[in-house]
Amino acid sequence: MPKNLFFNVHKFQRFYLLCLTITLSLTGHAQKEVEKVKTYLKTHATQYHLSNKDIDEMVISSDYVSPTTGWYHGYFVQKHQSIEVYNGILNTLIVKENVEHVANNFVTDIALKVPVITIIPVSPLNAISRAATSLKLPGNAANSVEVSTNRLANGQIEKGVYANADLSKESIPVKLYWLPYDTIAGRKKVSKVSLVWNVQIYTKDYKNSWSVQVDALTGDIIDTKDLVIHCHFGVPGHTHESGLTHKKSNPVRENTSILQPFAANSYNVFDYPLESPNHGTRTIVANPYTKFVSNGTGPGATNGWHNDSTANYTNTRGNNVWAKDDIANDNETTAGSSPSSATLEFNYPYTQATGTAAANLDAAITNLFYWNNLIHDVLYKYGLDEPSGNFQKANLGRGGGGNDFVYADAQDGSGTNNANFRTPIDGQNPRMQMFLFGDSGNPAYTPDSDFDNGIIAHEYGHGWSNRLTGGRNNVTCLENAEQGGEGWSDYLALMLTTDWSALSASVASANISRVTSTYVLGKPTTGPGARPFPYSYDKANVNNEVTYGKVASYTIPHGIGSIWATMLWDMTWEIILQDGQIVNNIYTIPASITDMRGNIAALKLVNEGLRLQPCSPSFIDARNAILKADSLLFNQRYRCAIWKAFARRGLGFNASTGVSSNDRIVFEDFTIGTDRTLSSAKNLTACSGNAFTYTATTAAEGTTTYSW
Repeated sequence: MPKNLFFNVHKFQRFYLLCLTITLSLTGHAQKEVEKVKTYLKTHATQYHLSNKDIDEMVISSDYVSPTTGWYHGYFVQKHQSIEVYNGILNTLIVKENVEHVANNFVTDIALKVPVITIIPVSPLNAISRAATSLKLPGNAANSVEVSTNRLANGQIEKGVYANADLSKESIPVKLYWLPYDTIAGRKKVSKVSLVWNVQIYTKDYKNSWSVQVDALTGDIIDTKDLVIHCHFGVPGHTHESGLTHKKSNPVRENTSILQPFAANSYNVFDYPLESPNHGTRTIVANPYTKFVSNGTGPGATNGWHNDSTANYTNTRGNNVWAKDDIANDNETTAGSSPSSATLEFNYPYTQATGTAAANLDAAITNLFYWNNLIHDVLYKYGLDEPSGNFQKANLGRGGGGNDFVYADAQDGSGTNNANFRTPIDGQNPRMQMFLFGDSGNPAYTPDSDFDNGIIAHEYGHGWSNRLTGGRNNVTCLENAEQGGEGWSDYLALMLTTDWSALSASVASANISRVTSTYVLGKPTTGPGARPFPYSYDKANVNNEVTYGKVASYTIPHGIGSIWATMLWDMTWEIILQDGQIVNNIYTIPASITDMRGNIAALKLVNEGLRLQPCSPSFIDARNAILKADSLLFNQRYRCAIWKAFARRGLGFNASTGVSSNDRIVFEDFTIGTDRTLSSAKNLTACSGNAFTYTATTAAEGTTTYSW
């Protein structure tokens, strides 16, 4: 090994850039857009705190042109001395040949912050051992066997893949990164950058997918995250008295659904927009995929959701999802049962009573399969499509990686009273695990989360937010404390389980309280639910304390997520009230985006905000991304509605995320923002309820008249 680890790197710089250019061309990246972005950034380097070296060394992680908007999205990774910076993502947007947006999460002046390194004493195998020891995993880390390695120009391993059946049934990737992190001294942020091995271990029981940052110089564990997002639907995520924590009761309703006459290619399910068995009864839905033709259903109109371009399936498997039971908790692709019907008629008995989980299994898997497909197809219409990184076996030549349908495990045996979702990068299968719920006081009562459509949508929502934030090939952008991951998931569940046809564009409808997870918690539909407070526009009487300032005291991540979801729900109703319009079916999308109104305009804004926000976004970053989306999609049609919604919850114009988006020190503000400026070419506009000062001066002689 060379005395100086990076001694030879600069000699290879010209060769490296040449190889990069060739690679981008061969892999279909839009080279013209990449060069346009780099030229723009060099012109505006001071504005974005970039150096020319930052720009020259950055590489594409993923890029695409969105089919729904025609916009070019480019996600670049920061590199220093040929090593990537962890979550160092700069995302850009080109609209009609112009760079319209940049969100920068690069480390500024990185060369001044990295340690001086002459040798890396910790090897990838050492890092696996250190990570396994810190996690107290059973098995022998020393049994790790090298599968493949990538090396830097000087021979140093940059990435390795290792097999160790003692630790994981999947390969263990180990990659060298620069890891930026902040420490707080008093109220001062101290930024550090360490060289680390990132070790990812998906445990044998599939309960956890650990991402461990091992210091490559000392072997110390710097950080540990679980990439399986565990969603708690029990005790509300609140760290102080709220008066909403109650012991669960166990109502048992004898609600038996008998087999019904069936049409071909149909499903007996709790259909959209029902949240759960507490909210209505099952119905037969024939050929549901026809609601989404021509996009989102995968190939083959004959088999709809049951064809993946290589095979027609007669069980609950297709291009978007494979739903099966995992009672044995083995997660094997060949284990577990999937209901099968040669005629694709999925009609199974269901009884809501004590001790019926096993008898309801086929009905549960059918409902899980149905809702995974429904959510996939709805989000497809809003922009979670193949190039964006959605979940499909076959991508049909539309871009993206493919081979990543969802494994949806019903009645998963790895736990109870929970559900989770793991989102790997594009091209790797996510997994949704749905559990039985219950109370030790009545072990016979075991509600099945496979029938709670709100929870299914919530879990799928993690895939939505993780694949769109930072691009499809980087799914670790939502690891900071002040981020809305749980909030986007709750919001998606609310949007898909609201009966919009029963509501009006009125404050009375906006003020209706929505609580989550009442079915699995054994509660009435009025709650209490799984979050600190109900979701409602009625701030004065229902959830007055839910404001930005509570980021400091609500639990991570669910309590904090509920604050973000409350803001998005308020924003949706502000937009509805402005338009005076609700679209009854959330999947009814007009041909032109500019014709979107009300609730569907709100969901589109949230979807595009996810693409535009930076990696590791604060609430302020996420708010600003939505405002930018409104500017580009609707020419600021909803600017005032958006500002009103966020300002009433403390995320106003002067709100501040404090020192870092990871320290929970925030400053709330209730001022409605104004980003309009007065010039000779335009009239002054301001949002109602917004205080502003208008000062006019003139050098002209005589009398000057101002009117407004």
